[in-house]
Amino acid sequence: MADRFTFNPDDVHIEQALANISQGYRNEETVWREVAPIVRVEKRSDKYWVFDEAEHFETGEDETAPNADARELVLRHSDDNYSVTDHARGTWVPVEAIENADDQLRPEGRAVEGIRRRLELRHELRVANRMFDADTYPTDFKVTLSGTDQWSHEDSDPVAEITNRLDTPLQRPNRLLLGVDTWRTLRQHPSVVAAVFPAGGNAAQGGLASLQQFAELIEVERVIVGRARHNTAAQGQTASLARIWGKHALLYFVEPAPQRETATFAVTFVESMSNIVRDFDPKKGLKGSVYVKDGWNEDVKVVSGKSAFFWEDAVA
Repeated sequence: MADRFTFNPDDVHIEQALANISQGYRNEETVWREVAPIVRVEKRSDKYWVFDEAEHFETGEDETAPNADARELVLRHSDDNYSVTDHARGTWVPVEAIENADDQLRPEGRAVEGIRRRLELRHELRVANRMFDADTYPTDFKVTLSGTDQWSHEDSDPVAEITNRLDTPLQRPNRLLLGVDTWRTLRQHPSVVAAVFPAGGNAAQGGLASLQQFAELIEVERVIVGRARHNTAAQGQTASLARIWGKHALLYFVEPAPQRETATFAVTFVESMSNIVRDFDPKKGLKGSVYVKDGWNEDVKVVSGKSAFFWEDAVA
């Protein structure tokens, strides 16, 4: 019997990289714009007005009489300044890599995307280090929790604690910012579950409160959770990932588009948003290399520290 002509599946396919999938990691969405929205400025440094707290809440006499002069209103203000700092990252991409790369890799584009991702993550860390630092807040606008007061303890009452603090800031907060560990604890706290599911829980959700439900419960517009990670190990060493936003909580008031005479908590002053540079050096390697760089500048300022309330160590 003659041999049959057959095909082996491995013999009819030359392996190549798939165009629609590759292995990679995407960090959780950054939230710094929700805390310190961007304010575009024309100069690298300048001043901005700070209006007087006492004058803003002043209730002096206003009674007058026919032909009498109105009581004089004295407007007082001071000023503060911003000064942006430059941040940039760059890398070389050999021409050989560009020519030899599979279509889906796009070495130059991947380099720019990687730079932007790192710039974004670094700023998230800067904002978190500032906003989750107790030294940022006046004495009466912060508290450090411990023991049974921490929200990780079943005898604590985080709903009452948060709602009671809503009227402490001079501008009533419209946001609550939580590190992911704090949120994970809060959403399953007995007092939260009892308030959100008074009938005894929700089987579909496993008795866990959602962000929207918790926001409605404590009467703020949004609850924001910082989930991003960063690598704390030295470059080239095995990755050691840590959460950027710690086990804390922050109530604050924010204007999405801050303007004059608003009590928004914090802003990010930016003079230049993006500066992509592409250059070529024929001296590098056999065919030369392409240099790509991107950068921006910023200055994060707490412009109204009394428009917020901070809990340090909200959970254990």
